Amino acid sequence: MKKNKILNKVYKNKMNIEQAYSELYEPKPIKYPKAHFVKVRVYIEGKRGINMLLAILLALPIPIWIVKKILDRKMKTTEGLDQTQLNELQSLIEVRGISLGVSDQNTHFTVKTI
Repeated sequence: MKKNKILNKVYKNKMNIEQAYSELYEPKPIKYPKAHFVKVRVYIEGKRGINMLLAILLALPIPIWIVKKILDRKMKTTEGLDQTQLNELQSLIEVRGISLGVSDQNTHFTVKTI
C-alpha cells in the first residue's frame, strides 16, 4: 500500500497504529531468483582419463529436482547432517547464482546453480 492510504486508514480508525507502523517501516522479505539447474565439475589430480569421463558425463547442467531427490535419499541414510541442516542446504540450492567449491589434497569439486 502507499503511504497516504495507510495514513488515511489510521486517521479513519480502520487500522491500528502498530499495524500501520509495520506496513510502513518493516523490511519486506527479499525474494531471490530461483535456480532450475545445477552445474557440477569434478577434477582429480593425476587422473586424466577419469577427468575426461567426468567432464563428458557432467557437461550438461543437472535439473534441480534430481539433485533434491538425491539429497533426500543420501542424507537420510547418512548421519552427516540433521534435518534442519538438510532443509537449509536444500533452500540454498534453490537460489540462483550460488557457487560451492570443495577441495582436499587431490580432488576439486565445484557446484554452481543456474
